[in-house]
Amino acid sequence: MSEKQFELIQKLLDEKATSIYALQAKYHYVTGGRSQLPQITEMNGQQASWLIKELIAAPKKKTAEQVAHFENACNKYDQLIAWAKENGLKARSKMKKASVLKLASEAGLTVPAELI
Repeated sequence: MSEKQFELIQKLLDEKATSIYALQAKYHYVTGGRSQLPQITEMNGQQASWLIKELIAAPKKKTAEQVAHFENACNKYDQLIAWAKENGLKARSKMKKASVLKLASEAGLTVPAELI
């Protein structure tokens, strides 16, 4: 394996939401249990190429901003469902937001702006 491949693998492992151990297990499965993926420094060119391909296809790690945005959206949705139940609507926790808003409008209720 070349030095460029090694550096690229290290960089991708830092950026992606996967681990070398998960990729070693996948390699073992893909090869039908015939071979194991060695340590990064002991790989041949073909194994390094396979690892790079898998790392490029792997999803990126979530940033703190993305996680905070998702948690904020979940909290707003939970508050919307709680508000709908308080106002006598038959809202379930797995309903789409648009469905809850439609139920509220059909019932003649105005949804507070902070819940939309």
